[in-house]
Amino acid sequence: MTNKQKIWLGVFLAMLIIPEVIWGSMFGRFNLTDSIYTIENRSLYLSILFIQILGGILSLIYFVKYKSKKDLFHWLLLTILVLIIARAVFIFYVLFATKNMWG
Repeated sequence: MTNKQKIWLGVFLAMLIIPEVIWGSMFGRFNLTDSIYTIENRSLYLSILFIQILGGILSLIYFVKYKSKKDLFHWLLLTILVLIIARAVFIFYVLFATKNMWG
């Protein structure tokens, strides 16, 4: 990978990791799910999840496309990345599908 590709991979991974660490349901410091049924928090959480999904998918594309060495560590990182993206997509789908249910 060239230096430019590593920088973009870092940017996309940051788009995935930073929202997960700050507001995520697994490692989150600030819990938005306490009052998730209010319109403001639901919209904010959908926006955060969209950025997280976008960053995850773009980093997955960069990781698969430009990573030359494919060893066990590579496949482990890909598996973890796909699981995090799948969980974020599922939560986004549930929140988006039920956005008009409460409110």
